[in-house]
Amino acid sequence: MGLDARQFLAKLQGDIASRSIEIAGFPNSCVRLLVELKDDFVSTQTLERIVRGDVALSGRVISMANSAAFQSSTGPTTTISGAIARIGLAALRTVALAYAFASLRDMKLYKPVQSRMGEIWARSVALATLARALSLQLEGRRIDRDALILGGMLSGVGKIYLLAEAAAHEDVLNDFAAVEHLLQTWHVKLTGAMLKNWEFPEAVVRAATTYETAKDPSSKDPVADLLYVAGIFVDSKGDTASVASRLPLVVPAMRLGLAIVNPEEILSSAAQEAASFGGALA
Repeated sequence: MGLDARQFLAKLQGDIASRSIEIAGFPNSCVRLLVELKDDFVSTQTLERIVRGDVALSGRVISMANSAAFQSSTGPTTTISGAIARIGLAALRTVALAYAFASLRDMKLYKPVQSRMGEIWARSVALATLARALSLQLEGRRIDRDALILGGMLSGVGKIYLLAEAAAHEDVLNDFAAVEHLLQTWHVKLTGAMLKNWEFPEAVVRAATTYETAKDPSSKDPVADLLYVAGIFVDSKGDTASVASRLPLVVPAMRLGLAIVNPEEILSSAAQEAASFGGALA
C-alpha cells in the first residue's frame, strides 16, 4: 500500500531539494538539543535543562562522561552540567543521536525495518571505533578526532532515514531489489542533507559522505582514508587473514602507511575503544 518505488524515489528527491528531512518519532529532547547545538554560543545551562528533562538521555550522558573514554582524575561526575563539560559538544551530539536511533528501533511504527536499522547503526559504530583504533597507529599525524568518530557514526543516517520513510509504504518494502538499490544509490545524498540540516561541521559531513570513494588516487583526506580502511575490517566480519591479504592492495591503506598492520591487534583495540564508551552509544 502507499507509494510504489518510483513515487517513493520522487518523494526522496523532493525531501532533499526542500531539506525537509525529519524522522518521525525522534525524541523531542534530541530534536531540541540538535537545534540548540547549531548555536556555537549555546549555554551549558540551556543544554543541561534539555538533557535533564529526559531521564533516559540523562543516563546516557552521565554514562558517557564516566566511561573509560573520558576518565578524569577528579573521579566520576554525577551532575548533567559536569558531564556535558567533560565530554564536550561533539560527543553530546553523538550521544543524543545514538539515543534517538535506539528509540526508533523500539517503535512499533518501524517494526518492519527495525532489524535493518539496528544493523546499520551497529555497523556505523563499529566503523567509527575501528577507524579510531587505526588512527592510533599513525604516529605524528594530526587527525580530526571529532570528524573521524562522528563521521563514522553518522555515515548510515541516510539509510536509516530511507528505511524509516519506507516503513509506511508496503509496496516499496516488498520490492526488495528496489529498496537495496535505493539504499546504495541515495544514502550519501540523504546523509549529507541531514547532517547539513543539523548543521554539523563541514569536516564531519565530508567524512560521512566521502569515505566510500576514498580509494580514488587523488583523495588527500586522512579521515576518509581511515574510515575506508575501517570499512574493510568491518565487512570482513573478523576474518583477519582476509584483511591482511587485502590491505597491501588498498590505496587508502598504502597512503596512510597501514598496508602492513596486525589485524588482530586492531580489532582488539577497537573492541576496547567500543567498551570505553560504556554503552552510551549502543
